[in-house]
Amino acid sequence: MFSSYGFYRMKFIGLYLLLFLFFISCSSTPKDSLPPVSTETTKTSQQEVKPTPVPPTATPMPPTATPLPTADDTAVEVEVSSYSKNGFKLDISGDVEFEDAGWTGSVADTDQGFLSILKGDITAILIWGPDEGLDNVSLVKNMFDLLAFNVAENQSMESISEGELNAGLTAEDIPGNFGGYKVLEGENSVEIGLIGAWICTQSSTTFSISVKGKDESLVQIRFDEFISGFSCNN
Repeated sequence: MFSSYGFYRMKFIGLYLLLFLFFISCSSTPKDSLPPVSTETTKTSQQEVKPTPVPPTATPMPPTATPLPTADDTAVEVEVSSYSKNGFKLDISGDVEFEDAGWTGSVADTDQGFLSILKGDITAILIWGPDEGLDNVSLVKNMFDLLAFNVAENQSMESISEGELNAGLTAEDIPGNFGGYKVLEGENSVEIGLIGAWICTQSSTTFSISVKGKDESLVQIRFDEFISGFSCNN
């Protein structure tokens, strides 16, 4: 049997060994060491974050040049109506009706004649005869008097303009004169007209034309068209 002294001595030695082992285990762990940090969360976050896809940018194409129409593509054949006899020629674009007759003779010829011209709503008369020494201004006045003599009884004619003109193609450039007039019923204008006159010196023939209608602008257009289409040679 152990004595009480031996018992307490053994108990003291066992306690001493426990304390010694405790300090040994604590001193083996560095004071500055930290427990390992799990990177699982970080890895998961990196896997979940995906870059936003960027749609491809369309490469702009240069504009395609539209080919310009050529002369062959845009050329439109224009109908030309012609009167070519009795010593002169008249070319007018479009559908035109001509009808000639004698003026001082029974039929039209190179010395004299009367030609009616109809294009749409515009009518004209062309009178020719031998040169008797009258100038272009006198020829215009004679045509004016002739027209005034033939208006209706309830109508009258009034002169509104006068000046010089050049008839024929550019190569001929025939000098002449013109006069404008209007036909009145009371105070109302019912018709507008232009008179032109010139002389073909090669044949010693005078020409007087009257163009009339209700539209002043159209009368002016047709007047210019008719006199520029005239030629002393047929």
